[in-house]
Amino acid sequence: MDLIKSQELRYKRVIFQGKRFCTVIAKNFKSRSYVKRLSKDLYQKAIYVKDGRTGLEIRKLSEEVFEMKQKQPDENGIMRDKKSLRKIFNELGYLINSNFDKDESSQQLFITLTYRENMQDDKKLHRDFKDFFARLKRAYKQHELCYISIVEPQGRGAWHVHLLLKTLNQDHLFIPHEDIERLWGHGATRTERLNVGNIGSYFIAYLSSAPVSDDKIKALEVAPEDIREKDGKKYIKGTRLSMYPDYMQIYRHSRNIKKPVKSSASWDVESAEEIYPDVTYQAYKEIETDKATLKIGKEQRRKGKIK
Repeated sequence: MDLIKSQELRYKRVIFQGKRFCTVIAKNFKSRSYVKRLSKDLYQKAIYVKDGRTGLEIRKLSEEVFEMKQKQPDENGIMRDKKSLRKIFNELGYLINSNFDKDESSQQLFITLTYRENMQDDKKLHRDFKDFFARLKRAYKQHELCYISIVEPQGRGAWHVHLLLKTLNQDHLFIPHEDIERLWGHGATRTERLNVGNIGSYFIAYLSSAPVSDDKIKALEVAPEDIREKDGKKYIKGTRLSMYPDYMQIYRHSRNIKKPVKSSASWDVESAEEIYPDVTYQAYKEIETDKATLKIGKEQRRKGKIK
């Protein structure tokens, strides 16, 4: 099936990420669950009406205001599910690819900040990082720095920070390891160059999976396609997602970071392959069953086709 010309998958959205990456999302159904949040518990619902001039359906806010209580924990005390976390990580991937590119590796650094002790206070973690970045800007004021910081949980409960750092006004960024460790001041640090093609996908795969031993893989009867290897370690896909506390802010960024551009214009879809070297297509279909209406998704990374 040609995704661009398909009449069945007629609702299309394009997410442009920097100079290299573009994601085309196509569906055979229109999402109709939009609401506007007015306060902590009050929301305003959207309705779809036909435009008298164009004859097209347009979305507008209705006069209906309703109350919706905050979600409560389940029997295990968990509020977030893997689906909502994967959505957060997808948005993080778009943000990373909009700002960090392999062709600009000389302007970028990947820094890991750890603690000496088993530090499990996420509020302290964010305060410490804020102070560190303020000191870093003062020490290297010749650079206009932007960043994306991502917190990562360890199996023992400790936290550390992954920092994607970039200079916007220089052709080269170099900060000695000793300077970073001194400015951080809470434990060991590691500094690397970013030399990965799809940096967003690389980080999402790494941050959502946890390392496991061969014995644990055997005991859990994990399928081979759910295991990935990196630096001699084996990871089970998605296992780290359950370690993130409810409502924790997983990533933050500086104000001068670029946001991905999202559009639903048809010409954007048709020109995507001509402009972007890496286009990802995602197709979602709504299927009626005896019990419910299911929304299923399938992703194809090759250009132009979804079978």
